[in-house]
Amino acid sequence: MAIVLAVMATSTFLAAAHVASGTPAPAGLPLVMALAAATCGVAWVLAVRDAARDRAGKQALDGADARLAGLLDSAMDAIITVDSEQNVILYNKAAEKIFGWPTPEMLGQPLTRLIPPRHRGAHGDQVRRFGQTGTTSRRMGDGTVLYGQRASGEEFPLEASISHLDTAHGKLFTVILRDVTERVRASEELSAFASAAHAIRESEKTRIARELHDELAQSLTAIKMDATWIRQAMPADADA
Repeated sequence: MAIVLAVMATSTFLAAAHVASGTPAPAGLPLVMALAAATCGVAWVLAVRDAARDRAGKQALDGADARLAGLLDSAMDAIITVDSEQNVILYNKAAEKIFGWPTPEMLGQPLTRLIPPRHRGAHGDQVRRFGQTGTTSRRMGDGTVLYGQRASGEEFPLEASISHLDTAHGKLFTVILRDVTERVRASEELSAFASAAHAIRESEKTRIARELHDELAQSLTAIKMDATWIRQAMPADADA
């Protein structure tokens, strides 16, 4: 528990430092804070499980499980941990709500169950490559929109952060996922509005230019007619 509290305290200090200095906190800070706490929490429970050799150890394990479950189930984002084979070993309440799969139906299942078929191969390769790097956590997608798949088959946009940790039970990957459907929809609507406004402005410019052209042409025609009339009306000797 001390590890989790230390990580959360450090993250809170960093966020407070940004506020005190007047500089904006990084966009991914909330996800990174949650990711660090969740990853350390999983590792801590596994460590306690290894130490549970007697009744007192079992009680400590039960308490650890309960505290971690409370932490994970109170999170607003989906938190999913998979083993080295990318099979789900932890799946919180927010994940149930976002993806539509209940926990009993996801534990032991491959993470690719939550990914659209066309993205599954690339996702698996990316996770394996990430596990071979010295980086312990990062945001996924490199700025591009990622997509998940609900139990209904519906695809939806999401943002994600991933962390990996080497334990006595092998390498673990913890992913925190956030449904950004509403944000993407709002962005698309704003983009469509901007495009429509631009089209209206261009149309209005064209209309005004056409009207000015027509008015100028009419004025020139009138001047030309007046000049012709004046020449015809002038006495012949005036030309001399």
